[in-house]
Amino acid sequence: MNRSSAVSTAMLVVLWSWSFPARALNFNLHFLPSNSPQSITAFTQASQIWASLLSDAVTVNLTVGVSSSGAGVLGSSTMSYFSSSYLDVYSKLQADATSLNDKKALSSLSSSGSLGLLINHTSDDPYGSGSVSWYLDSNGSANNSTIMLSTANAKAMDLFHYSGMDGTITFNSYYSFDYDRSDGISVGSYDFIGLAAHEIGHQLGFVSGVDYLDSTTFQKQSYTADHFTYVEPLDLFRYSQSSKALGVIDWTADTREKYLSLDNGATAIASFSTGKYYGDGRQTSHWKDYLDIGIMDPTAAPAEWLTVSSNDVLAMDIIGWDVVKTSNAVPEPSAWQLVAVGFSCAVMVRRYRAPDKSAH
Repeated sequence: MNRSSAVSTAMLVVLWSWSFPARALNFNLHFLPSNSPQSITAFTQASQIWASLLSDAVTVNLTVGVSSSGAGVLGSSTMSYFSSSYLDVYSKLQADATSLNDKKALSSLSSSGSLGLLINHTSDDPYGSGSVSWYLDSNGSANNSTIMLSTANAKAMDLFHYSGMDGTITFNSYYSFDYDRSDGISVGSYDFIGLAAHEIGHQLGFVSGVDYLDSTTFQKQSYTADHFTYVEPLDLFRYSQSSKALGVIDWTADTREKYLSLDNGATAIASFSTGKYYGDGRQTSHWKDYLDIGIMDPTAAPAEWLTVSSNDVLAMDIIGWDVVKTSNAVPEPSAWQLVAVGFSCAVMVRRYRAPDKSAH
């Protein structure tokens, strides 16, 4: 996971801002010279999808480029980050709780200044330095009381007002992309609009700090638990059966099932990937692969039409974004056909180990 306090860019040649009526999400898009006219149009359409689903009156500044990085990853994201206290994030989520899902999710969170979690691979693991065995960490120290957010997510919470670049998205020219959905997705090509929407989803906050734990400890970097002050808003709803029993979130990198829950782990809504190195081979900042959970799945197949699902929208709702909808109930996926630009129900089954949608 690439983390930075600021994102530097060079040679910005196109500035594209898509405006919606008052109280709407706006994207300020900076396209690098590597983009084609087709990719610029398609990426703008992808940004319109999220703008039609989320109503927060904030502007997200993104740089978009294309480069060749060989086989394996279709796109990548680098984000600017903001560190906040857990108590401040809790207070902002409390102020933002407008939907029934918001309120249910909020009721599962600790109202004190810290949260308990399961963790592993730390140098102070009671089962041995770097052990894969999890242990309970609820001592209220730095990693229990700090939340790391993408700046876009922090804006949605009204937690941080930032005028700089929120992130950079780069697509891999190694692959062939289909930029026009009007006639379906071509055989042998990847749905560029869907991939762009996926990368934007990361920028908006669909991220897990467990990726940092997973990658740094795999590289044999040894840190105490207090070093890992990278719990993300989405991690506040990451559970396992083990963490459910203890009433805390699961912030571990291993092969045990992890899932999204709004009621302290009692109800599993959708499964998460569990780690590129110590888990299932996919970054934890994604849904579990091959289950067609949503656009934030980790891989894509050629000719697959990538679709925003109710699970994707629910995740955005509970991490501080306001969702455009007519009721407090999470809509069924079919309902989003009315508002998700260019989306339909044509999703192909993956028949092989497809390349990762993104790395970050």
